[in-house]
Amino acid sequence: MNAQARERVSARRSIRAGEQARAAVILLALVSFLLGVGGGFLVFHRGAPAPVEAPAVPQEAPLSASTRAVLGGLDSPVTIRFYSLLDAATVAPAVKEFSERVALLLAEYQRAGGGKIQVIRQTTASQAAAAAAAREGLKPFNLDKGEACYLGLSLAHKDRTESLPQLAADWEPALEADLTRAIARLVAASKPSPGSPGTMLPVPPAVAAEVRRLIPNAGSVSLEEGLRLLRQQGLAEFAEATQAMETQLQEAEQRLTRARADNAAAAQEEITKEILRIRTEQAEKARQIAARLQAQTDAWTQMKQ
Repeated sequence: MNAQARERVSARRSIRAGEQARAAVILLALVSFLLGVGGGFLVFHRGAPAPVEAPAVPQEAPLSASTRAVLGGLDSPVTIRFYSLLDAATVAPAVKEFSERVALLLAEYQRAGGGKIQVIRQTTASQAAAAAAAREGLKPFNLDKGEACYLGLSLAHKDRTESLPQLAADWEPALEADLTRAIARLVAASKPSPGSPGTMLPVPPAVAAEVRRLIPNAGSVSLEEGLRLLRQQGLAEFAEATQAMETQLQEAEQRLTRARADNAAAAQEEITKEILRIRTEQAEKARQIAARLQAQTDAWTQMKQ
């Protein structure tokens, strides 16, 4: 392999690493919704300028204001049991990676809960663990490929329980909102008034208007169906933003390859900075979409109560 070929391979590997970091952003917008975009940088070939590091982007973004308000209103502990019982031989790596991101999100809840969020993790598959997950209302999957798997959450507050029976990566952008609403419902159910301060923030008029625009026949739409429609809209926005960044990155990769072939050091540095800017902008856009989705789902839940 000649020097130019090695440089092209190096460039492609660097861009792919950036795309993996970008993928982490969209998921962790989860976490959390998004916990951030992995910092990336392109390493120039020997003799080229020094690497240009990515702008400082936090590895973990804080939880949303709505979530922190709910956690701040807790007057007694909420226990979250996290079941990640996965058949290593048949479950796709993407599912395992999603499970790890859920664990990170739960760690954020613990940190922000001021001692009121207790997370119990069950990650070792066994018959006893599977039976416990089933008793908690979790939904088995993977039955057509191997052992029954469980990936879900069971929540308990005082004498109340609730579950998120099957977590799916497709709905990762809505995971924080779903979990926070579940906690808020448990807290509200244990108080005399469902509208007790601290369980939910007031619905901003602009958010309520946006929800009514997205769900014009609100009176005839159930809570669950409305949540599905809002999530669908949020995921469509994520997909559109992701596709736009893919296009920009591919075009930048082509220009970077040409610049390397021409030994244009200054151009390489500028294109690298541009790629880092694209990633950072995408991380911020994803956070904004996630925050907007959570605000809408919170508003819809209150509107239906």
